[in-house]
Order: sequence, then C-alpha cells, then structure tokens
Amino acid sequence: MKLLKRVLLLLLIIVGVAVYLNYPKLNIISGYAAKNMASGVFVAERSAASMNTYDNNVPLIELAETQVDETEESASSTVYGLMERTAVYRDGLGTVLINDSYDPDKLTIRPHRNKIMDTIPYPYGQAEPLDSIFEEVDLGQLSKAVAMAFGNPDVQKTRTLLVLYKGHLLTEKYIEGFTKDTPILGWSMTKSVLATCFGVLEHQGKLEMDWPAPIAEWKADERKNITLNHLLRMQSGLEWNEDYSGISDVTQMLFLDSDMTQKQREKKPLHPLRRFGTILQEPPIYFPGYSDNSSEAIRNIWISPTPV
Repeated sequence: MKLLKRVLLLLLIIVGVAVYLNYPKLNIISGYAAKNMASGVFVAERSAASMNTYDNNVPLIELAETQVDETEESASSTVYGLMERTAVYRDGLGTVLINDSYDPDKLTIRPHRNKIMDTIPYPYGQAEPLDSIFEEVDLGQLSKAVAMAFGNPDVQKTRTLLVLYKGHLLTEKYIEGFTKDTPILGWSMTKSVLATCFGVLEHQGKLEMDWPAPIAEWKADERKNITLNHLLRMQSGLEWNEDYSGISDVTQMLFLDSDMTQKQREKKPLHPLRRFGTILQEPPIYFPGYSDNSSEAIRNIWISPTPV
C-alpha cells in the first residue's frame, strides 16, 4: 500500500512539473490560433469554418478552440479552456494579438492609404494579363506540375498557385473560397518586400545602407556600428534565440510583448567574426543568423515618423 502511494505521489509530481513547464507554451497555441483566425476573417474576408479547415488544423494549433465575435471584430482562442488569447481587428492596420496592457479606448492612428490603379498589364500593373505563348514552355508538363501541387491537399494544403515567366502570367489556380484578390499571409516573404522598399529609397538617394541604425539604446556602445545593411541581412551580431518550440526570444516577441522591438533594443552583441584573433573587416563582420528581431527593428525604422 505504501509503495502504491509513493508511485501515485511520484506520478502526481511528474504531472505537476509537466504542467508547470508547458503551461506557458499554451500562449503560442492560443495566440497563434486567435491571430490567424482574426486575420483570415476580418482581413481576408474568409469564413471561420474555412480558417479551421485550411489554416488552424495543423499539429498543436488544432488543440485550440476559437470563437469569432463579429460585433467586436475579434477572435479569442483557448486550449481546453485554458490560456485565453484574443486578437482584434483595426481598420487600416489589420489584426493584432492583445495582452493585459491593451486599452480598447485608446485612440489608434490609422493610415490614409491611396491605392493608385493603372492600366499596365499584370504583373507590372493591375490590368488583365496579356495572353502569351512561349515555344520553350511545355504546357503539358506545366499542367502536371500544377496538378501535383494540389494533389495531396491534406498534406500540402496548397490554396493558390501562380506561375510567372519572363514577366508574363502562364497559369494560375485557386481552391474553393480563394480568388486572385484574396489576401494571403506572406510570412517571411514580406521581409523581401521590405528590403526592396529600402532598396528603392537608396536608389532615390534618400538613404544609405551603411548608415547606422537610428536606435537610441545602441548609440552609447559598440552596437552603434550596426547599420541598416546589417539588419536587412540579419547580421546585427546581437544575441537571439529563434526557437519556436517554447517561450524563447522570438515567441516572447511575437506572442507576449506589447512592443515587439523592445527585446531587440535590449539585446547585447556577440563577438564579431574573427580569424586567428584578427577582425576580418572594419566595421566587423557579424555572425549571420536567422532572427526575426532584425526584421522587426528594420520594420520599426521604416514606419517611424522620424526620418532615417
């Protein structure tokens, strides 16, 4: 009997430790599910059923139960009733995952966007694409490739496909509920768009990529040598943990922080890349490493009202 009690006590302790260690991770599951649902419903104008079928039915995220409030324009998720997270829609800005510091009555500045339409054929403009035939393109093989991309929907989850060749649209295909006008998450492809925007400004002579990043916290130490180019290339040389399996630098930034650039501003530098004790280049070449914090820093610089 004593042995049984000890075994049960040990199991209870193990379960308690497991819950204690994993409970904070529910922030990632419920936070992702709520934000994804809100973006799909209020930005892409898709149904909650479509979001649950095509987006939130992936491992772990599928554990979340999400409710949409059409009146408040929000989505809230829990995992077995625990760790509720809510994302709200803001006109002109999209959706945002909120925390306890969110004040719904606080005035939010909204951009006045001007969408300029033109008569240039797609993909260089908004007009209908031109019909084009290229002798070197095997249309039969192209058709097979498109069919293959949609061949295993439960695994591939392909929603849309578009093929461009030499500036011409060859083919496109969409599953039910999606069209050419449906907004789709760009994920990290958006970083390339942002880098292109900085390239345009440099081409226009409005900035130089070697300019120091205008971040006040960095001006008093060696971080003052970090340039716009370093941030765009993810070569800031700052400490960063890009681990999505638990509460790390990146998940703290994405799911918990009110200011997604704060953690980046506070990070300390790693050692510059050296060979036999000699710095290879001045300013130093920093260890490259994939880090969303660099992208958040450069994005914040882009939207800052203060000129770079």
